[in-house]
Amino acid sequence: MNNISSIIKVKDYIKSKGLTEEHIFKKILNLQNKRLEGYREYSMFNEEKTPSQYIYWNDRFNEYRFKDFSSGHEGDIIDYIAYKYFKGDKEKAKITIIKICEDIINNKEEISQ
Repeated sequence: MNNISSIIKVKDYIKSKGLTEEHIFKKILNLQNKRLEGYREYSMFNEEKTPSQYIYWNDRFNEYRFKDFSSGHEGDIIDYIAYKYFKGDKEKAKITIIKICEDIINNKEEISQ
């Protein structure tokens, strides 16, 4: 891949494939047949006994986002993947998102909201 993430905006790429950030979150969280809104998990930044990290719909940004209440970190799907898997490297996260989109389409997974 010739650093496609630098050529086009990843969120535009997601939309061009008929997908949304919700599809990406559901794929990485293995929630294909479950509700995303209100999903919570343990912080990726701190050890904790009670999950304090949530996925939620943000009307201002018109997208699903994450918020980690134990650390104050929050962001979109790019930030989530960058923090969770690549120590904050957004370029690697963008490339991963593109690969996830291709995987969803190539495996002809059901695309539903």
